[in-house]
Amino acid sequence: MPDHLSYLLQHNLKAKGSGLPYEFRAIESILLSVLSALEAEMAFIRTLIGGLLAEMEDNIDHDRFKRLLHYSRKLASFKNRATLVEEAIDEVLSQDEDMNAMYLSDKMNGVPRQTKDHEDLELLLESFSKQVEEIVNEAENIEVSSLS
Repeated sequence: MPDHLSYLLQHNLKAKGSGLPYEFRAIESILLSVLSALEAEMAFIRTLIGGLLAEMEDNIDHDRFKRLLHYSRKLASFKNRATLVEEAIDEVLSQDEDMNAMYLSDKMNGVPRQTKDHEDLELLLESFSKQVEEIVNEAENIEVSSLS
């Protein structure tokens, strides 16, 4: 994934037409990389569990049951990591002063900011929070359906 992050950073940091300041393009690149990694891992786990459940429709044996338990643990671990990402983004969203302090270009240029004046960053973070929330929900749905 580091190559993916490097590519996103290079691409987004050079794209000045987005209307976002440099530091937000960097944050966006990092969040895109994290989201991409979560989506890829979710797809992998979905395929593993889906294939195994299809096999188990015909025959439930000890080996398949052990694999299901292993995949279930993988899914739980993944869900916990994804939940932590969601909580971290939500924590930043709850801190007006921290979000305001992220406007580094404005600070550097001496542009005064109101404490609650961070709509651009808030929209960016909320968008990623929603996408991560969808991944967490999918993991929960798979967890429930694979255990029932």
